[in-house]
Amino acid sequence: MQRSLWPRLAAALVAALAACGDSGEVSNLSYDRVRQAAETGDKASFRSFFNDIRGQRVAWDGRVVEVAKEHGDEFVEINMLVVDLDSAIGGTTDGDVRFAISAALAEDMYPGREVTFTGRIEDYEWAAERPVLRLDAQRVQ
Repeated sequence: MQRSLWPRLAAALVAALAACGDSGEVSNLSYDRVRQAAETGDKASFRSFFNDIRGQRVAWDGRVVEVAKEHGDEFVEINMLVVDLDSAIGGTTDGDVRFAISAALAEDMYPGREVTFTGRIEDYEWAAERPVLRLDAQRVQ
């Protein structure tokens, strides 16, 4: 009797795709180190620091500040999760990182909810005289 390879190929494909979304070594970079770099220097020195950490994969936890809707290319709505990482250690309660999430996940998020996430550091923007990191989130819980 001839067995089909399709079930095994499908299982291998699913495993490979799952691994792609959550691959790579997690850096030991703490958000506290990012915050200190922003506080101890000017914008030019932070830009230099940021160039060293861009692309690193981090696993952090914090509290949701807001779920914001933004418009992407061709007016597509994007749900952005804004998370505070440092209020527990004396920082502000403002958002420190932001990343896109699915509409289904956005429905489960609310201000104050604790979240754990893994993602790659992509970019940053200045808000209220401090950097807000933008991540490519790979896992949000």
